[in-house]
Amino acid sequence: MKTRVTLEPFQIVRARRIRRAKLYRLSLGLALGAVLFLGLGGLMGCAAPQPAPLELGGQVEPPFGFTALCLREPAECGGGTDAPRLAAMSPTAWAELAAVNAHVNALPQFADGDGDFWRAAGNAGGDCEDIVLEKRRRLIALGWPAEALLIAVVREWNGEGHAVMLVLSDAGRFVLDNKSPTIDRAGDVPYLWVKLQSPRRPYVWLAASAGGGTAPVYPPQDEPAPFLAALQEAAR
Repeated sequence: MKTRVTLEPFQIVRARRIRRAKLYRLSLGLALGAVLFLGLGGLMGCAAPQPAPLELGGQVEPPFGFTALCLREPAECGGGTDAPRLAAMSPTAWAELAAVNAHVNALPQFADGDGDFWRAAGNAGGDCEDIVLEKRRRLIALGWPAEALLIAVVREWNGEGHAVMLVLSDAGRFVLDNKSPTIDRAGDVPYLWVKLQSPRRPYVWLAASAGGGTAPVYPPQDEPAPFLAALQEAAR
């Protein structure tokens, strides 16, 4: 036989208050947990910025490290074309692109001790610019059009600058990044585009947003970069 327990009115009120207090503490805990999670996620980089569209703008100053590279190795600034080609993408080409990206990304990666010193990584490795230059050299050696392999400067979520390679192909624009094992479309990377090489002249850099920079100036193909010409003239 079950015994029925009858609560007094004050006991009922007290039980209801206890239940409400428990529910309040639970709701408060969940709310605080969500706030802390979202806040820490932003601080730790979990909340990536929205991908910014890439648009070619006007001419801007090239990175200092790139200019210094051209002074040491003028061939890096030579060439160019008035009829830029897109890379022809096919399953074979994609496999080749992925192989070069994976192989160079596997090289040792470290910050240069000499500041903004650009050089191809070779087999020694290097920082982001060195990795990009090495990928570009290897792909050009495999027959890829140089004007479709552009060095681009972007900004990360924490404001730091970074360099990636932008591949212009008939299947779209793709990004090779030493910080990512995958090859992604330009619109899907979590970076702010800053500037990139022009497909027409490797020493001309363009703003990566419409309205930025000045009207591009493209000297004849057989002439060196203007700053190299100026140095050659001063040395005479």
